[in-house]
Amino acid sequence: MLRLLSATAFLFLPGFACCVGQTAPTGGAADAHQIHWQRSLDDALALAAATSRPLLIAVNMDGESASDRIVHEQYRDPAFVALTRRCVCLGASVFRHNARDHDDQGRRIPCPRFGDITCGEHIALEPVLFDKYLADGERVAPRHALVRPDGTKAFDLSLCFDLEDVDRALATAVAGSDGGSRVAAGAADWDSLAARRDAAGRSLLEAALQRATDDASLQQALAAIAAHGDAGSLEALRLVAAREPALGWAAGQLTATVRALGLGTAWFTVWQDVEQALGCLPDDPGPDARQREWLFSPPLRDDLPASQRSFLLARGAVDDPVIVQAIAGGSPLDPPRVEPVQLGSLLQTANAVARRETDLPHTGGPTDAMPEQAELEHRLEQLDAAAAERRDDADWQEQFAKASLDLGRRRIEAGRRDADLLLEDAARYFERATAKEPAHCEWWIERARTAYFRQHFDEQVEFGMRAFAVAAGSDRVPLETELLGSPVLNDANAIEALRWVGDGHARLLASRAGKDMTAELAGMIDGLRALAIVAASPFGAEGDWVTLASYCGALGLLREQVALAECGAMRYPASRDLRQALNGALWQAGRPELMPAVAGAIERAHAPSADAAWFTGYAFLLAAEDDRRAGRPLPARDAYASAHACFARAAAANPAYADNCAWFRAMTWLGRAMIEAMSAQRAPAVDALVEAIRLHGDLSQYRDGLGYDALDVVDRILEWRPGPPPEIAPLQLLDRLDGVAGGDPYWAVAVSDSALREALRADGRNPERIDRETVDAAGNKITMPMGLPTADGDTWLLASIEAGRRAAARAKTDADKQPLAQSDTIWAERALQRGTLDGVRAALAEAAPLLGLEPPADGAGEAALRALAAELRQHLGEARPHFREGR
Repeated sequence: MLRLLSATAFLFLPGFACCVGQTAPTGGAADAHQIHWQRSLDDALALAAATSRPLLIAVNMDGESASDRIVHEQYRDPAFVALTRRCVCLGASVFRHNARDHDDQGRRIPCPRFGDITCGEHIALEPVLFDKYLADGERVAPRHALVRPDGTKAFDLSLCFDLEDVDRALATAVAGSDGGSRVAAGAADWDSLAARRDAAGRSLLEAALQRATDDASLQQALAAIAAHGDAGSLEALRLVAAREPALGWAAGQLTATVRALGLGTAWFTVWQDVEQALGCLPDDPGPDARQREWLFSPPLRDDLPASQRSFLLARGAVDDPVIVQAIAGGSPLDPPRVEPVQLGSLLQTANAVARRETDLPHTGGPTDAMPEQAELEHRLEQLDAAAAERRDDADWQEQFAKASLDLGRRRIEAGRRDADLLLEDAARYFERATAKEPAHCEWWIERARTAYFRQHFDEQVEFGMRAFAVAAGSDRVPLETELLGSPVLNDANAIEALRWVGDGHARLLASRAGKDMTAELAGMIDGLRALAIVAASPFGAEGDWVTLASYCGALGLLREQVALAECGAMRYPASRDLRQALNGALWQAGRPELMPAVAGAIERAHAPSADAAWFTGYAFLLAAEDDRRAGRPLPARDAYASAHACFARAAAANPAYADNCAWFRAMTWLGRAMIEAMSAQRAPAVDALVEAIRLHGDLSQYRDGLGYDALDVVDRILEWRPGPPPEIAPLQLLDRLDGVAGGDPYWAVAVSDSALREALRADGRNPERIDRETVDAAGNKITMPMGLPTADGDTWLLASIEAGRRAAARAKTDADKQPLAQSDTIWAERALQRGTLDGVRAALAEAAPLLGLEPPADGAGEAALRALAAELRQHLGEARPHFREGR
């Protein structure tokens, strides 16, 4: 069994323990800073019915400033949390923050934004809540709704200028309520715990299971869960599963419990998690045969859909026949003895090839080179004009078939729909040629290529094997243990033939699933073995390793996918495709924190290497973003610092990389600036932003893996927060940025736009409101109560105007002038709304020429000024900052 391949032993370094970031929920009901989110709508409805409490629905998103503020401020504020205690709370977001929901001991990993619930739970809730309660509005976030027990809404709020609107609405809705009846703490016996449907009760059951050490207690727990549990009890059963095989006695009882609750399909996902975990130690053998038989016992197999049965077969393809026999109901498959692919032996061969070769990959064998379309058309005309007697000649038939194939491919490239007839001609004449002269390996390969373009993948496999038999002198593909001494390894034609065989089997995976298990298993093994030999051979290019790793991913073999992608990257350390495949596989396996360790090991193996150093820096950059996503600012800062050092090392090793590395070093500073800004550490955030600009002046194209751009950094630095005035005012920030950015209008536009946003937000916090037209997040016109202009709003708006003036003075395009025109026009509109003309004419006189309009005449009256303001508004659109995602 391939638990960990030797090539990936370095993944498991002391500094990268498998339990990084993995914690069980703490605090419980006594935590005044934690909202009690429920795990599912079913649980919430049951609790609401039992306690007569309303549902509080909270929809959140990443990369949006109000959502970020709410989860870090409102959701952690004891006063707000206390209000939520009178509700049954459901949190939803489509964004994943932890790479996995459970650690290797089966314990839950709470979402860092919500707490208590896992990312999988809040992701699953979002579409359910929208369809049931929120479909009458836009799919926006943040959005908060309170649903009374009778199904009516007390409120449904989104796009609030003042985040305290949510507090006020909730306080009003639950005023005078004692929260309804409470769920009694009840006895702590297993029956009572297993019957609980609220998140707190489920957590108590899970904690009790973790504390239980004697067989009698666990037997009682399983009996109680079988009698009183439901689908949500899977979390508790997962904890029991993690303790096997030490609890061999529990196998039958756990199986019976799963069966009694109808959780066969869901239980299989637990089995997959255990089976595919990367593990913590290089010598971790993984689940043994007995544990696998227990985790997937025969009585459950009938509950599985085809996709899950296919995963069992895939495990058999790289493991041993035990699983295959189990899924077959204990009777041997035909053939009775399967030879699983031994990927450990394959990687040993691949490493041996890499050590003895200095220039990989080798070239040779048939290629896919083609003449241009005009030349092919002329060639076909010549062949078509040949005498009739020549058409029976195998060489003529092969030439006609090849020209037809290549012309068909050229027409496919050109998007034309007349390629099918050409491909049919190619198939027909290749068949005639190989019938006459079957000993041409390249002809069979071209037949496989033709079958591929015709999407006849079964024929592609057949013809690839015929080509292999001609090249190798035998149709037996060597096993991995025989490969190193086999002449096949160094035969370009044999390797190319196997490339087509493996590709064909990969494309047949979906069509074979759920049908004949013998054929499906044989196809998996044959496809995996063919692709593995190709990759390990001297002819194996980086694309072959990507294909092999992707094939394992398609089979659900995540551990093997990681190991193979890493081995390919070790052979081709400069391959972007392989690094992307490797990082993607680590994320999919739930271990993104291992990316820097993997990349560092590859760099050490190839040092000094600018490419390898660059990819180590990029891995640290990804790790930093993952830490930010999971709410771990301190590790994120460290990872950004490591990334910065790696990119500096890469630039020193290869001066040609200097500009690129400067860009990525600037990205590390922007990431640090965002960390500081979101923690309200404005001065360090400004210092980091200045350093980013110093390294790479143009940051307009920057966008990180969390969706933030450079303008978001400015927004977060200037963002208003309750408390004393910030130490960084808009124009102070702009002065710092101008010191390194010179005459670039980009930063002046950014500051002007951010200050305008804060001006409108300041007005939105005004409790004195009137109904006004605005737009929603999708740009649609809506009417909503909006605050009247305030003195704070005036201060922000004046800063926006001054920053806009600097942008207009440096303008490179008309767009650089628009912030000043927008802020001036809003200033004039505010004054008119207040019933005064003070400053109106000056503001409009400055704004109008920026949009190509005539300024107001001296002495223009109120009617003329209002008309010009309306004309400017028509040109500018809605009175709001420039639209951006996350605003």
